[in-house]
Amino acid sequence: MGTRDERRLCGALLGIVLTAAALRLVTALDGLWLDEIWSLRLAENLSSARDILTRLHTDNNHPLNTFWLHLVHGRVSDLVYRLPAWGASIATLLLAAAVARRELAPPGTDASARRAGRTAALLAAGALGFSHLLVHYGPEARGYSFALAFGLASYFAAQRGIGGRLSQWALLHWIAVELALLSHPLAVHAFAAVLVWTAVRLLRTRPLVTALVELIWWHAIPLVFSAGYWWGFVRHVKVAGGPAKPLLEILESAAAWVTGMPLAAGALALAVVTAVGLAGLLVLARRGSDAWVFYAVGIFGAPATLLAVLRPQLLFERYFLLNLALWLLLAALTAAHFWTAGRARIALAALALAFLAGNGVRSLELARLGRGDPGAAVRFVYDRTPGDVIAYATDQDQRMPIVLEYYAERLPTDKRWEHVGRRRWPRSGVPWLFHHSFERAQPEQERLRDRFGNEYVLEGTWPHAGLSGWNLFLYRRASPPT
Repeated sequence: MGTRDERRLCGALLGIVLTAAALRLVTALDGLWLDEIWSLRLAENLSSARDILTRLHTDNNHPLNTFWLHLVHGRVSDLVYRLPAWGASIATLLLAAAVARRELAPPGTDASARRAGRTAALLAAGALGFSHLLVHYGPEARGYSFALAFGLASYFAAQRGIGGRLSQWALLHWIAVELALLSHPLAVHAFAAVLVWTAVRLLRTRPLVTALVELIWWHAIPLVFSAGYWWGFVRHVKVAGGPAKPLLEILESAAAWVTGMPLAAGALALAVVTAVGLAGLLVLARRGSDAWVFYAVGIFGAPATLLAVLRPQLLFERYFLLNLALWLLLAALTAAHFWTAGRARIALAALALAFLAGNGVRSLELARLGRGDPGAAVRFVYDRTPGDVIAYATDQDQRMPIVLEYYAERLPTDKRWEHVGRRRWPRSGVPWLFHHSFERAQPEQERLRDRFGNEYVLEGTWPHAGLSGWNLFLYRRASPPT
């Protein structure tokens, strides 16, 4: 790190990472949303940490994150629950930079390759640092950031140790794979990519017996752990539920979020993601690198296989977070290759600016609106309700009360909150009615009537920035019941 180029690299990388860290911190200052609150409720009710793997068989239990929530739960700031995920999202940027640099500039390469490696490191940190999909989910108190960070750590270890006989880097690989899977089962995509890539690398460059011995050394322990983890925990996990969307719609939406393109251009965004991914694989192959195998499996092969085998009925954009992060890394490698070669620099600069602009607008919107503001809505109702009982109803009796009650508990206890379910709706109606929408930013009507003729008037709207949370609409009964 003594040369001027190395000092410049460190300075630029530090600037990118600190800016991305600040951006994530700002967008993490709003309150928890449904899935985070739900995870917290699960963690609060545990008698011991052992129950995380033996009792909580729900897809909202991401064991490593649940352990943290169980450890610190109580009347602490919401930011405390999110801090470990925020830290993991920052570690991801450093790991991506290290992986990208070695990808284009392995040891012993010439000055041109080293220059490409430095460029790739900066582009990788920038791509993962400012893509809104990762900015949004990075600091959430869930397992996605941990899975991504440990998944990259596993590949980082394999990059440095594979082919070195029984390398001690395998120890880091073992630990990283196990922690990644404990963070979220979808980390299996990264493990599968590392497994296939190391097999190709060793079988191509080593005698068969030596290759098999090294493969066993690298992957026997992670495979045994994965099998035990699946048998003891994952196969028992039940999907809690949520709004169902077609696979193609989810893929188009995820592609638009990760690239910064408009959601209305989701089909075009998915085509761009696919084309850039295939071009990146071709670039690596033509450079003589077998790393294209890792990215092909991690971005395309593993998720396609899992979807074909499991045929899940419920999908969300965040389920493809790890695959799209690898896509960003591959896109950075591709851009660094062409930039260093002096080709299409104007086009690359224009694409980079468009990427930063599109994602930046969304991240600023997240900082402004957050994931909705149910805390403000609950405070609004508290301040305008006389007496010591606050009766309210919702348009969805499962998920909404979980969120509203979480924020109600943070207010003074001189008033009791009572949720009125749809099945026991009184003829006189209820004083307050909460409606919500994941996509519609404005309510369909400003006045509503219940089945007994009670009229409700819109009192407030609290929008959200998309992906997590919902738009919240609050109605008040227009007149006292007769």
